[in-house]
Amino acid sequence: MINFGHIELVTQDVDKAKDFYQKLFGWKVRDLPDMPYSLFNESLSPTGGMMKSPQPGADSFWIPYIVTDDISGLTEKARTLGATIHREVMVAGQYGWLSIINDPTGATFGLWQKKQESLPPRRKVTARRLKPKPKRRRRSSATRAGS
Repeated sequence: MINFGHIELVTQDVDKAKDFYQKLFGWKVRDLPDMPYSLFNESLSPTGGMMKSPQPGADSFWIPYIVTDDISGLTEKARTLGATIHREVMVAGQYGWLSIINDPTGATFGLWQKKQESLPPRRKVTARRLKPKPKRRRRSSATRAGS
């Protein structure tokens, strides 16, 4: 099922936003250790995040993300349906992929695809009956000498 799964605040002042939303709603905010991004509502759906705007002086805004398991296909489908792709599919750290789209009416949304845990394939273990090894016949020394 394709549904909203994440919302993101893009702002010039992340610390001020964190302080405001923690005090207003009691949100617990966690900074990611490997990228400049903060998460909130991690145990709820949709989850949320905050990041500093990459464009100096830009106004703050929210982006809703729709979760999919085929981000490349849906991004391309949106383009064929008249959407403008603002950010092509890109890797978001170790977490997944995203793209940013304006629909034909001008509304902005994102697509998100979470990276799946890559676990090594499990070896199938089957129970086997152990059979005793057949005893090898020993050749007598007389037989070996005559050969």
